[in-house]
Amino acid sequence: MRLRMNPLLTMLTVLSLGVPVPAQQPGASGRAEPLVVSIDASKLSEPISRYDYGMFMEHLGNLINHGLWSEMLDDRKFYYPVTSAEPKGAAPVLPFLPRPRRWVPFEPDDFIAMDRDHPYVGDHTPRIALEGQTPHGIQQAGLALLRSKEYIGRIVLAGTPEAKIEISLIWGPGAGEHQTIAITNLQTTYMKYPLEFTSGADTRAGRLEIVGRGSGSFHVGAVSLMPADNIHGFRPDTTRLLRELNSGMYRLPGGNFISDHDWRDAIGDPDKRPPTWDYAWNAVQPNDVGFDELMTLCQLLKVEPYITVNAGLGDDHSAAELVEYSNGSVDTPMGALRARNGHAKPYGVKYWNVGNEMYGFWQIGHTALRYYVLKHNAFAKAMRKVDPSITIIASGAMPDEMTVTSNARMVTGKVQAEYGTAADWTGGLLAHSWGYFDALSEHWYCQAGKRFDMTPHKDIYDPTYDTNDAYVPVEESLVDWIRRPSNRVRLKAEAWEEYKKRFPAITDQKIFVAIDEWAYITRHTNLKLALSYGMVLQEMFRHTDFIKMAAFTMGIRPRLQRYRCHLQY
Repeated sequence: MRLRMNPLLTMLTVLSLGVPVPAQQPGASGRAEPLVVSIDASKLSEPISRYDYGMFMEHLGNLINHGLWSEMLDDRKFYYPVTSAEPKGAAPVLPFLPRPRRWVPFEPDDFIAMDRDHPYVGDHTPRIALEGQTPHGIQQAGLALLRSKEYIGRIVLAGTPEAKIEISLIWGPGAGEHQTIAITNLQTTYMKYPLEFTSGADTRAGRLEIVGRGSGSFHVGAVSLMPADNIHGFRPDTTRLLRELNSGMYRLPGGNFISDHDWRDAIGDPDKRPPTWDYAWNAVQPNDVGFDELMTLCQLLKVEPYITVNAGLGDDHSAAELVEYSNGSVDTPMGALRARNGHAKPYGVKYWNVGNEMYGFWQIGHTALRYYVLKHNAFAKAMRKVDPSITIIASGAMPDEMTVTSNARMVTGKVQAEYGTAADWTGGLLAHSWGYFDALSEHWYCQAGKRFDMTPHKDIYDPTYDTNDAYVPVEESLVDWIRRPSNRVRLKAEAWEEYKKRFPAITDQKIFVAIDEWAYITRHTNLKLALSYGMVLQEMFRHTDFIKMAAFTMGIRPRLQRYRCHLQY
């Protein structure tokens, strides 16, 4: 089939389809002649996998907790002490995420102490002393509320029987601009009490107050507040948008977060899950969105789950237990635990990723390749012992990724990674972990307006070094700007051909690649970026013989949670 096309339309088609076309040659008149494109429809490649239209997301700071989850309160289980002063150890907020709200005393700090001897969950629980009819308690401000919208939640309290507690949702300064729920006859043991409110106005300055009067004291173990129309705890607006993407699979939770995350902290009663510190992103994780919630999300979105296990600070035994928790029958220890948590039917997760970016020196638990292959093999063996049917995807990195992340320079002293060396992470897995994986993961990111500097210019062992220091500004044409991300996919394809020469069994064993993190890092979402992403997809489609999965970063973007979970729906 031969087509004659308008040159401008041809250029746009080529850019969107990624079809390589030679530059136009001037005719005898000096004007460009129309391009002639030949398409041989009889030549077919492997079908495009629906898993190539995947998404990736991680607990990056509060991205999931605000962007997907409906919880309105920050630090709802009191990781930080309740004080009017800025808590010690509070980390700087990532620039693209909103600053978490804080609990502060309703009255002076003197009446609030953090009880470490009898905490409800975590390290401590606020204890509020009472003195007659003077109210003392805690509050959190900055809540966005919608007029006539219903909000539901719960509060966990313990205290002396003489304590009288009032929980108020406040939407204005006037005497009647609030709704209050009174709780009396507290028990000395912790009890849960339901909360139901209806806001009387629109505001972004709402407040939740928990105060007591009477004598004695009371403890606030945990408190939760969500819009009543949440879907199993998830935001209906965001889940609706995500369903429209019609993705094939989601890689969860993945990311740097996973390397110091214990999945057991995020199952069972949400109010008893301890809040923990995320050392990858310097943030508190409430552990409200754990494994069971992520499986519910995949069911809501009708996508295949692809789970990453902790191969950083985690161990093979913990990973195997997670496989059993996910796929084991109720007759297994972990399957029985899943059933006690309300999920009797196994989830049947097929795809399992061992570790996140384990090649990277920034990764918590990173170790040298010669040791990591032993760790990966132990993980795969333990996980397959629990469920031999699972597909195991190893954490790889081809020379292009090892180069532009400066890992090659750190390992070998050479800027550019070379095949067969310690800077060839994927090659090392192929050589020393053969038989312990079914596929290899690959990551890539491009930075708009910057390129990797191939000349050594900074001591990478300097503790102040950052991988971004290795990038320098670059001026480039529109076509070069658009093509840069798809070139990373092309480099993966070229590397795969080299690996097939070095390891011929790749073809016989049908080893495939999952590009399970990729994105073009730029400030603007526009047609230029859309064309670039179109070329990325087309480049992956050209190589469906080995690229079977891909996950765009992120499934949700920070701007989705700009106004917090409740104001957008």
